Amino acid sequence: MAPPGDDDVEEWVALDNDSFVKTHDAPPPLPRPPARAGARTRALGLGSIVIALVAYAVAGLAGRTVRMVTAGPRCASSDASAVRIGLLGAAKVAPWGLLHPARRLPCDVKVVAVGARDVSRAARLARAWGISSHGDYASVLASREVEAVYIPLLNGLHFEYATHHCPIHSAPTSHPP
Repeated sequence: MAPPGDDDVEEWVALDNDSFVKTHDAPPPLPRPPARAGARTRALGLGSIVIALVAYAVAGLAGRTVRMVTAGPRCASSDASAVRIGLLGAAKVAPWGLLHPARRLPCDVKVVAVGARDVSRAARLARAWGISSHGDYASVLASREVEAVYIPLLNGLHFEYATHHCPIHSAPTSHPP
């Protein structure tokens, strides 16, 4: 159905297929819903969140690394209250698991011996970190100077060395699996 009076078409508005009204009688147009964020806007927002999280993680890691590798407070070398620890194994985890933290606490912790299956690796680690005694596992465990033993060995060896090989005068501490 065509609107009445074809010559003034612009005054008529179609309401549905069969009815027309004059423009001044037509209801006002509905307001448009607010534009939602498009995929690009959402991606930019998500990207900035990811960048912020990565920056936060890197800053935290850098701060922890600097604190770990820098020396701690100075104390008297004759301090007898420091716990004397023996290290079983020259594994790559040993510096981060024991040696760096011990360097941060020189008044409380002193690494006095290191032992490894390969005595030359124990000697290299002892020389690099200024540890006074080195040898194999048995020599570290037999040392009367050692009060506690740090065991960064393979997970299957933790129990064996902590229970069967540690003498009564040593307290074993094991690297968690």
